Amino acid sequence: MNVVVTGSSAGIGKASAELYMKYGANVVIHGASSKGEAVAEELNGKYEGKAVFIQADLKNMEEVRFLYEESLRLFGHIDILVNCAGIVPAGTVLDFDESAFDEVFAINVRSMFFLSQLFVEHMLQNKTGNIVNIGSIAGLIGPKNRALYAATKGAVISLTRAMASDYADTGIRINCVCPGMVYSPSLQERIAATPDPEETYRIFQNNIPMKRIGSIEEIAETVCFVSSKENSFMTGSIVTVDGGASL
Repeated sequence: MNVVVTGSSAGIGKASAELYMKYGANVVIHGASSKGEAVAEELNGKYEGKAVFIQADLKNMEEVRFLYEESLRLFGHIDILVNCAGIVPAGTVLDFDESAFDEVFAINVRSMFFLSQLFVEHMLQNKTGNIVNIGSIAGLIGPKNRALYAATKGAVISLTRAMASDYADTGIRINCVCPGMVYSPSLQERIAATPDPEETYRIFQNNIPMKRIGSIEEIAETVCFVSSKENSFMTGSIVTVDGGASL
């Protein structure tokens, strides 16, 4: 099994890539910086499968195609694509200019659209394949101070449903995993930047019905489950993993 996980230098992407390798897969580690080289080296030292790192700036369409072509060159075929790369800007509609809008949509939506386009064409040739898009409950509930981010994740959810409908009878399954608040590196930085990180952490916990923040490993388990052969009757599903926050 060969898997491409975008945005897998850290956080949910890294945890997902590692879990796929634990299950015996070969994995493409992707990141916009060279940080992913160390991740691939780490995983190659722990598991029997092969991890390779491909650096690509997904704002650039030439590099989107490079990621696709290099993945096929290295592994021959790809069974699973996990579209995890994304950024989480804070702000209301008053806080973003046209340049910022274009950048966030380029990373969170456009790259996912065109990577999926490339890999769907490849998977159609093999008459099988899985795409897992990482959304967010922000695309479902419209949280405060996340206007642009919520807009991109709403697009991801709709894109998932449309693609799943288009290719449901071809052997390709396409689903979306929507995490809630997860203790990822970006959340750790966000909490650390507040005047009282301990109090901020408690407030975040208390705002979740299950009274705790999720882990990146829990999201990775869901990603692997959604794309597993044992789960072959699921397509077009929007799977929330959020401790009840979207209820």
